[in-house]
Amino acid sequence: MIDAFDGKILKLLTQNARMTGAEIARNVNLSLPAVTERLRKLGRSGIIDQYTIKLNRKQHVAGDSDLLLKVLVADTAALEELLVRKIKSTKAVTRTSTTIILSTYKEEVNPKTL
Repeated sequence: MIDAFDGKILKLLTQNARMTGAEIARNVNLSLPAVTERLRKLGRSGIIDQYTIKLNRKQHVAGDSDLLLKVLVADTAALEELLVRKIKSTKAVTRTSTTIILSTYKEEVNPKTL
């Protein structure tokens, strides 16, 4: 069960996964051993699955597009449906260009939007 301290720890780690135990302890007003034990429990229980990075996509995009839209679709039929019926049917859209991403370093998906 996650309590308020665990919630604060998780929030801090989502903002900065490189935060040290001492920094977390200062921020949540717990001792370093208490934070260390909580991190162990969160890891053992599977709540913390891994510590990772978030790539800044703004640093990896260049070109003449007015809008870059990244979508996750089930298959090419779903992509076609999205392009033809939703995007291209919009009067403000005069042209589109589609790029298929074959692989990524890290993919972040918001399950609430699926």
